[in-house]
Amino acid sequence: GIQVWTTLRTEAPILVVSDIRLNMERLDPAQPLTALLEIKNTGKTAAFITEFRQLLITDKILSDGLQPRNAGVRGAVSPGEVRHIELDFGKPPDLDSAMVNNGTLRLWILGSIVYSNRLSFLAGTNKTGFCFFYDPSRGRGSDSFYHCQRPEYEYND
Repeated sequence: GIQVWTTLRTEAPILVVSDIRLNMERLDPAQPLTALLEIKNTGKTAAFITEFRQLLITDKILSDGLQPRNAGVRGAVSPGEVRHIELDFGKPPDLDSAMVNNGTLRLWILGSIVYSNRLSFLAGTNKTGFCFFYDPSRGRGSDSFYHCQRPEYEYND
């Protein structure tokens, strides 16, 4: 019992969302909003992504209970592998780019990744939640995303 559980835990893949950045220097209302998300498998076995959900929101609607949409990302991530995923949000109609760029309105990207491994038939699937906010006022250009550090959004189950 305990030995099987220990093996399942120590051999499991662990997906970590380590970075996110815009594919442009600053938000531009004339351009589609895309970002590059970096995922790393810090576990000992391959992870097979079965569901990837993403949501783009601002401070105005953070508490409205919106649900992330399925982005259709699938595939394997080997142990130690870093994978980059492009997130395409199109042209959000109600996004005030000027307010986000000057720091008066915060932009949030959050979501979750559900994944399995070769032992999932015994232990079930795993889930990683991620949450970042964009703060260009800190002067790092497209690399101005920071972990939101909220356990209800950032977790590994």
